[in-house]
This record gives sequence, C-alpha cells and structure tokens, in this order.
Amino acid sequence: MDAIGRIPPARGVRPLLSGLSLPRVIETAKAMAMSVSVAMAMAVAVALASGPAFAEADAADGPAADGLEVVGQGQYSWFGLRVYHASFATETGRFSDWTETERARFEIYYHRDVSASKLIDIAREEWDRLGVDAPPRWFGWLRQLLPDVQEGDTLSCLVLPDERTVFYHNGEKTGEVAEPGFGPAFLSIWLHPEAKAADLRRALLGESGRS
Repeated sequence: MDAIGRIPPARGVRPLLSGLSLPRVIETAKAMAMSVSVAMAMAVAVALASGPAFAEADAADGPAADGLEVVGQGQYSWFGLRVYHASFATETGRFSDWTETERARFEIYYHRDVSASKLIDIAREEWDRLGVDAPPRWFGWLRQLLPDVQEGDTLSCLVLPDERTVFYHNGEKTGEVAEPGFGPAFLSIWLHPEAKAADLRRALLGESGRS
C-alpha cells in the first residue's frame, strides 16, 4: 500500500471537539487555525525558495561593474522617430576578438515607451526571420525577464563565459538564464549579419564610417 493509502480517513472537526467544554473548544479551534496558518506560510516559503527557471544574480554581476569596453553604439529610429540608443561592449573593445565563451554586454536606452509583449514579439519575429530555432521555453523566460519599459529606461543583457545570460532593468537584476546558446541568440537580433537594422548593426560593431 502506498503512502497515501496508509493515511487514516479524516475524522472531521466536529468529532474532535465533542465532549469538550466551550472554553476548551474555542482554545482547540484557535490552535487548529494557527497550525493551518503556519502550514500555509511554510508552503509559500518553499514555493518562493524554489524560484523560477532563472536565478537572481548578486551585485557583482551588475552591468556597471563588468569592466567591458564599448565596441560601438548607435541609434534606432522608426520613420524618423527615435526609439532607442544601443551599445555593445566586449572585454577587448573589438567584435572581431569576441567569442561566445567571453563576456559581452548589450544595452539599450529607450526614448519611447515599449510594452514587454512588444519586446517579446520583436524577438520572436527576428528569430523566425533569421532562422533561429527558439524553443517555447525561451519565450516563457523572456516574459519573466523583460518588463514594460518607459522613456528613459535602460535594459541590459550580460552574456557570461559560464553560459549564463543576465538581464537588468535600470541597473536592477530581473533574472538570468543558464542555457547554452540563449545569450548569443538574443544578441543575434542586433548583431547577426542579416539583422534587420543594418545601419545600427554596423554602428554597434564599430564599423560606421569605415571604407
């Protein structure tokens, strides 16, 4: 017989209280209610401790303390309207030297409000267009990592050698993903040779103005 089968049938609250005086009944009921509250609090604590698919990072992982050198930066506009300013940085300050086993940071400063759902739609559309095989779990992670952004907000993506990808909103950690390929795939939205914003890509790679 399994563990569930060995549990005796519940006797209910009324039989437990039969034969007790009214003060004793009240005292017993309070004790039972307290036990239920403690059990619920413990269950919530366990659920929070287990966390989502990504963990929180410590302050040492912050984008402001990573010591990377900017490769390039540029602005993205849509029909003449400024949408955001982006920058890309590596350990050497050169894209040609960067490999997926080295640190890199991509950062966006927004000039306009953009919803999280729109950010995820853009990622989905670009990955489809570039032929990136993005599994459904990636979009589930992005829904938890990317907030709605307002004018003046900053989003940062830090790709680390241990295959973690860490996200920040206005310098505050929103979460991280520990899966090979996720970080480089996210950066490919802007850095892929066939990226939609070709002028911005050239600026990010420090190629603007080169012959």
